[in-house]
Amino acid sequence: MRAQLNRLVLIGTVLMASISLPAQENTQENDEGPSSDQEQVAEQEKAPETEQEKAANARKEEAALNEDPEAQLRSRVQEDPDYKDTWPSIHLYGSVRLHAINNFNEQEEASEFSLGDGASRVGVRAEWEFTKGWYLFGRAEGGFDVLDTFTPNGSNDGEEGVGLTSRLFYGGVTSENLVAIWGKNWSSYYRIAGMADRFSIFGGNAVGIYNAGTDGGATGTGRADDVLQVRIYTSALRAIRIKPFNLNLQYQQGEPIPRVENRNYGDAFGASAWLESQKDQGIGVAWHQAEIDNHEDPVIREAGISGDARALAVAFRKYGENWYGALVIARTENIQTTDEFKYIDGYGAELYLQWQFGERWWMISGGNWSRPDDDDPDAGEYEIAYAVLGLRYTLDSFNRMLYAEYRVDFGDLWDGTKRENELTIGFRWDFGY
Repeated sequence: MRAQLNRLVLIGTVLMASISLPAQENTQENDEGPSSDQEQVAEQEKAPETEQEKAANARKEEAALNEDPEAQLRSRVQEDPDYKDTWPSIHLYGSVRLHAINNFNEQEEASEFSLGDGASRVGVRAEWEFTKGWYLFGRAEGGFDVLDTFTPNGSNDGEEGVGLTSRLFYGGVTSENLVAIWGKNWSSYYRIAGMADRFSIFGGNAVGIYNAGTDGGATGTGRADDVLQVRIYTSALRAIRIKPFNLNLQYQQGEPIPRVENRNYGDAFGASAWLESQKDQGIGVAWHQAEIDNHEDPVIREAGISGDARALAVAFRKYGENWYGALVIARTENIQTTDEFKYIDGYGAELYLQWQFGERWWMISGGNWSRPDDDDPDAGEYEIAYAVLGLRYTLDSFNRMLYAEYRVDFGDLWDGTKRENELTIGFRWDFGY
């Protein structure tokens, strides 16, 4: 195992050592340069453009970390309306994400080394303007694993070795103020609960996005299956310096309950709202409920389910040119499961922070925390509690970067077994974004 740890450290050392910090700008005066008056005029003329560029760069960084591609596109169009005119009618894109993982036991000894995939994907989006300002569009996105070893968040219902999986597959109609979609898409709940889901590998575990070892598709909290959605954007609050207000509505029916054989949800509803100021400070709330028709069904009860699946999340976010911070707090009932796949109720929180300290260098920190209710009979010793510290080197925004993340885990499995710490070193290379 020590040889594997040395190999991982060597990989990280070579990656980081091969990248030099940007050279410092020469601040010495040039005797033959322009006069101080001319410099002041030039700086005054340049300042407004520079501030606009800073704001645009900050939003570009934020959009790159958002897993929802339609939300990414909407964000870009809101900041630059002309960007829509440059968008092709058929757009191909993809992302290759690989990493090396080393786990450590309680004695901080390397216990396992592996190479894995970080939810690589490839997709296509097409649209057609059938009348001025209104478009028919569709997207198909498949997940693939270069090394044929799916990560939990990159796979479909916990399956492994299944080749190309369906990540997104939907169609609909869109305009300046309205989007209507049917198919497999990021949920209305994720629109809020995913604000802190910005780590390269970790995250999304504490607030019910990816539940019961799935991508949240059947329950409707992650990449929702067979979902009807409406997204509404209105600029009615622009006078008080509020960006377009976003309201999201969602409906599902008859999806299978994860890990409960031959049992389905009834009607499932979701709603979320996001309010953000022109100073990039935002707050949002999301609610989701998937009905279960027979709560006394012995199969349902055996799984630990005592009622409908419910989730309520509140998110706070603020970011600037060289930093980002987001906090999500959630209450979930009959959505989260233990490592034994018993359903539990509880509270969760996710925190994500990033700070740029060089031209291309970023420090990452935060964590996930989730604790079941004390009186939940199926919880055992189960608890999610880990902090993350990371480093990123960006080659082209966050769309192309090298990264290292270390998870310090304080959580327990159902039987009280301590979770292991984990070091991950990897890269992300997007194309077509």
